[in-house]
Amino acid sequence: MKKVIIFGLGSGYNKIIQILDYTKVEVIGHTDNDLKKIEESKLCNVIKPEEICRHSFDYIVVASLFFSEIFTKLVGEGISSDKIVNGVSIYDSYLPVQRLLSREKIDLFVTGMSYAAGIEEELLRVNAVNLAFAGQDLLLDYCLAKQVIHSRIDRLPKFSIIGLAYYQLNYEFIKTRKTNDANVRETRLKAFPGLVSRYYHLSSNYDPQYFNAFYQHQAEEARFCVYHSEIFVSIKDKYTAAKTTIQVKNEKPKMVVNADQRKDLAKKLSSKYYHESVLRNQNILAQYLELLVINDIKPIIVIHPQHPDFVRNFSPLMVNRFINLLDTLRQSYNFQLIDCFESNIVGDDDFKDLHHLSLEGNRKFTQYLNNNINWV
Repeated sequence: MKKVIIFGLGSGYNKIIQILDYTKVEVIGHTDNDLKKIEESKLCNVIKPEEICRHSFDYIVVASLFFSEIFTKLVGEGISSDKIVNGVSIYDSYLPVQRLLSREKIDLFVTGMSYAAGIEEELLRVNAVNLAFAGQDLLLDYCLAKQVIHSRIDRLPKFSIIGLAYYQLNYEFIKTRKTNDANVRETRLKAFPGLVSRYYHLSSNYDPQYFNAFYQHQAEEARFCVYHSEIFVSIKDKYTAAKTTIQVKNEKPKMVVNADQRKDLAKKLSSKYYHESVLRNQNILAQYLELLVINDIKPIIVIHPQHPDFVRNFSPLMVNRFINLLDTLRQSYNFQLIDCFESNIVGDDDFKDLHHLSLEGNRKFTQYLNNNINWV
């Protein structure tokens, strides 16, 4: 029985209590930085944050959007980073995958990395599930699409949004840094707990014959890592959550950024070129499109909006390479392309950080997709 302290008594707490397996976990404490929440809580074993170190525990499961701030504070107080888990990220990665196993009607599914994760599934014109996630690469996108088709062969969706970025062909989870340093790989795994848990969820619950490519990827390393991690073993393999028409979403305050920061990020992302990764991802994208087409699912490739400062400093060479690839793929596969990279459908105030839309920006963009997707 693992001893756990839950850090966060707000909306995230309700998520965490749904995923912990209480046959394997004993919650020995609850805490929050908001003293008012501590004082008003009716839970047992409520403690103040400064009292955490007085207790013997195996993990602190953070139930808050402010994971980075809480993580930094706890590590600064001498708590091992290995004992601090981003519970909200794990929950958010599991829930959409669980919906695939339900009898719920799904007309459209979304895959992609952090940009696509912002698409508001509840606001789309048809019943949709958003399977995109921060750090997710094209291989996991493809594996998720295969699972959608396998689990819903008698009720296939009609549409699939493939959220892409111009630099995405150079990105593979873990392998992007091209390192054999086990410590670097482990650090990367810890940086994406929700994504790693999704690898674990796929490999633990689904027939491996449908994921041959999955096991040829560095994702296997992630799967192996989390399979032997005590905290993931302490999380339910299957759970459901109350579904509402519109889920209440919270957002951290917007970052204060300047043009130079966006300039540096754009140049950094567009200057990388990993030949082997590009070749693999080109092949995966072609397989993904073929998978959709042969199952009569309409592919919609979406390039997300970026801030003008980011666009101006992004390499035209990388843009042209990506567009040329799409032109080549279009000769074999019929898909709709919605390229909003340089669009003006969102404004300066619609970005929450250097290159991601805010909640309001994502709602504007989702409405734009509603109006521009060919729903026929």
